[in-house]
Amino acid sequence: MLASLLIASCGDSGGEAAWTDADCVRIAIRDAATGKSVVGIEDMDHDPSGDGVFLSAYDRIAVERAVDNGEAPPSGGLYHLPMGVLGEPPAEIALDNLAAALGSDRDFHPHGMAVLATGPDAGLLAVLNRRYDIDDAASPGADMVTVLELFAIEGATISHRHAVRHPLLCNGNDLAFLNPDELVFTRDHDRCTQVGRALEDAAGAFGFGSGQVVL
Repeated sequence: MLASLLIASCGDSGGEAAWTDADCVRIAIRDAATGKSVVGIEDMDHDPSGDGVFLSAYDRIAVERAVDNGEAPPSGGLYHLPMGVLGEPPAEIALDNLAAALGSDRDFHPHGMAVLATGPDAGLLAVLNRRYDIDDAASPGADMVTVLELFAIEGATISHRHAVRHPLLCNGNDLAFLNPDELVFTRDHDRCTQVGRALEDAAGAFGFGSGQVVL
């Protein structure tokens, strides 16, 4: 059975299907504290036990609109979805924002994420946080700064360990652990400003790509 989280969908690429449309289920995710729908689920990964998945989410349109208006952008969140709910999936489920402990004033917009198990119920969670801190010294002149946030996992809970800033993290998109001390990540653009990214997108229409993998 497949769970459709807000905008995901199921399909068949041809040949004998591994599942049918009847196997696909849509579950709406709500924030348990605010009661609001969780908008913009970006990524997911199994927890170390394999009994649930962590979800990263932020409303990209609302964030970009706030930035354009010179306002503080709304923060996103990290959530844990227990796989047991898929046995008899509800129409919607309320989940706690695990990132709320970072503080309500934290500029937190989790994009790609990765989990590395270090034990049956323990591990590491790495998240690429797209912050809109134009004064960040790690990337002068940037309108968006990507920060690597590292968390320790205990069961279905997380605790923040530290944050890593580096110019190469600019436009970080997704990532994967190689081992507890090394990560590999992708960048969907080379330029770190809104204008630069727009120019790259225009060039991409003519076949000039600029995606990167960084070790």
